Amino acid sequence: MARTRCLFLREPQLLKNGINVQMLIRGGVLGQGSDRVALKDERLIYRACSMAFALSVGRGSPDEVIGRTDFDLFSGEIAREQMALDSQAIFSAQADISAIRLDSLARDEGQVQAMIVRTPIITSDNKVRGIDIRLIGGPQLNLPNSAVTIDYQTLVNDGIQGSLIIDRTTILFANDMAARVLGYPSAQALMENGQVSELFSAQELQRATRMALTDQISAVRAEEQRINLQAQSQTGSLVRLIARVTQVQWGQTQATLLSFVDVAITQQPQNVALAMRAGELKKQLAEMQRIRANEQRYRHYASAAADFFWELDAKLTFRVASDGLARVLGITRENIVGRTIDQLLDHPANINTESHWAGHLKQLRACRPFRDFEFRWSVGGETRVVRYSGIPVFNQAREFVGYRGVGCDVTASVRQAETTAYHASHDALTGLVNRRSFESTVQEALVASRLTRQAHALCFMDLDSFKIVNDTCGHQAGDELLRQLTQLFDSLVRKSDVLARLGGDEFGVLLYKCGVPEALKLANQIRHEVENFQFLWHENRFTIGVSVGLVVVDDRWESIQSLFGAVDSACYIAKNEGRNRVVVYREGEGNASNRKVSTHWVEEINAALETGRLRLACQRIMPLNKASDGLRFEMLLRLELPNGELIVPQAFLPSAERYGLVSALDERAIELTLSWLSANSELLHNIRHVSINLSAGSFTDAQFCQRLVKSIASSPVPASKLCFEIAETAAITNLSKVSAFMHELSAIGCRFGIDDFGSGLSSFAYLRKLPVDFLKIDGLLIKDILDDETDFTLVKAISDISKSLGKRTVAEFIESPQLLDAVREIGIDFGQGFHLGEPELIS
Repeated sequence: MARTRCLFLREPQLLKNGINVQMLIRGGVLGQGSDRVALKDERLIYRACSMAFALSVGRGSPDEVIGRTDFDLFSGEIAREQMALDSQAIFSAQADISAIRLDSLARDEGQVQAMIVRTPIITSDNKVRGIDIRLIGGPQLNLPNSAVTIDYQTLVNDGIQGSLIIDRTTILFANDMAARVLGYPSAQALMENGQVSELFSAQELQRATRMALTDQISAVRAEEQRINLQAQSQTGSLVRLIARVTQVQWGQTQATLLSFVDVAITQQPQNVALAMRAGELKKQLAEMQRIRANEQRYRHYASAAADFFWELDAKLTFRVASDGLARVLGITRENIVGRTIDQLLDHPANINTESHWAGHLKQLRACRPFRDFEFRWSVGGETRVVRYSGIPVFNQAREFVGYRGVGCDVTASVRQAETTAYHASHDALTGLVNRRSFESTVQEALVASRLTRQAHALCFMDLDSFKIVNDTCGHQAGDELLRQLTQLFDSLVRKSDVLARLGGDEFGVLLYKCGVPEALKLANQIRHEVENFQFLWHENRFTIGVSVGLVVVDDRWESIQSLFGAVDSACYIAKNEGRNRVVVYREGEGNASNRKVSTHWVEEINAALETGRLRLACQRIMPLNKASDGLRFEMLLRLELPNGELIVPQAFLPSAERYGLVSALDERAIELTLSWLSANSELLHNIRHVSINLSAGSFTDAQFCQRLVKSIASSPVPASKLCFEIAETAAITNLSKVSAFMHELSAIGCRFGIDDFGSGLSSFAYLRKLPVDFLKIDGLLIKDILDDETDFTLVKAISDISKSLGKRTVAEFIESPQLLDAVREIGIDFGQGFHLGEPELIS
């Protein structure tokens, strides 16, 4: 009997080495003459076929088929029909059964039809590389085109249910049908976990080997090549098989191919067996199509959700790497598959530290799932950010067999986030850190100084004569001057110091671990360099100066507000004393003017408390997006000097905080508010609430809280009419105390708001712990949203997150119709500012 040069496997199968192989080649000739099989590549060109297939299509040998297409073998109509079905099988990656007219054999017999089974050849990266073609049935079929009947006897005789390729000890190959017959969930599970000695006894193996050797020595008829074998399934039950046995070449190894059907089906009475076999084949085909459809569906899901997918084996060696992973890492798949993850990390493109990977590798070796681990990888001089996730895979015995996962190139999104964070913390003009970021840095230094007793120095620098440049040459010249001075300042401060633009022509420097003598020396050097600096703009030449206030950052300061108030006061004195000089803020020694300013305000505050020169003003808070449900005001304290001049709190509060008078001021403001509301019953009825500012010195004092509760209880004003505002930075610094204070006052009906929200950009995590009703967004953010896209984005983000937390928002500093429209569009609930109403004196 003539033999073919090639033997083809009937289904897409995954081998142990991770390669999909559909054709096994050996030096001699293989297979049975009755096996009518062929192989087409993705261009639908025949690349191999058996002698039986060649004869079935009217050719004398495989050489007359190989290298040709269906148009060379069949009539135009049949060729078009078959190539359309082939294309559909490649496109859908699903097996198919149909009929084919073999007119070349018809001659005097009329039309001859057979059944043709197409099975896509799928590689390990899930790409279709060709089609396995198998003919079943033959000349005995002679039916009209409209009604094709399948010869189920032929299906039973020629159909193959399972295929195994084995050597003496190892399962080299298995298909899914074989796995199901032998009780395994998949071909991969059978190859990884099954042993030849567990499936077949030594006697059965010897019988199969002898039969294969007989086939190799001399051709035998198909019915003589069949053998009854007994196998043991994974569940322990015995399975009887009818198998064809063939000797094949597996690489450099002689192996045995077993193609079998389950005898439990074939030994039924003929009519029952045929019906059952036909039904089973239909079910198996439907199941294969369903599996392929699911594979394709999940492949689409994976492609939509991730840039690449990957698999590791139990030794953390890459067994599957998609083309996407190769593109992201800039390494070919051949250089990824077969390498362990440790070997991959030795690649020069890995620019992460060992400590970055240490915890992750420990997690992998512990077989734990992980999500969104991020690392950086250098490809062609570009640093990419890669984020990947994986889950451990276990077999039925709960033994770890590897990892499977997906990943993405997140370089673009990470860069965008880094850019947004940079713009949120840096000044757009000079590139220095902005006031919000600088305040946060100083706050951290202040907290650290309390713990370590390590002192730092803080400088405020206000340019002298800067307005002349702006007024003479315009803002473009002023901007250029600020940029040049930024470069000058940056060249003078230490690398460890933090230089910031605080706004307008004001700068700040935090000098870490720096005493007064060193800080004073640096401040005078900056003053001297600025004094000698000449700014040229076209034909104009300008000289400017700088006034510097300096304060020691240590554990004496109660809050950052008092610290900034002190350094601002020192800078103010430097300007008042003639400009272009440095003033150090000291208590008990040093500059007499500095002490005089502080003690002056202490005397004025005490006198105002004793003589009733503390006045109260109110400013309307207006609803922006719905009808008013009552009046809302913020109560503002004013200090009246003996000459009748009214002073705003910014001038005297730093001294009040420094000398412990702030609680007395807060109590007087509350007393004046309760008296005003009590005296105006109609107004009290229409008021929704009034807001009163409290300092950290008040809400951290337990006795103040007790006195406040008593005052509210003895007043006719309902507690629900009172809303106390606490600055964001003060709340974060004293979180436990502010939480206790808020909960005690909330219990009697009082409301709370966080003032200057957004100045710290760190409060969202704490809001769930505090009974806060309102968030008053920092006016420094609000006033620039028309011109600064970053501020607009931050304000909108605060508004959106506040709504999700059930908090209402208030926008300060609304001073124009355009700004009002902008905050209303963002969705802010309430507004406050000179455009909506100026503060009005009420007492």
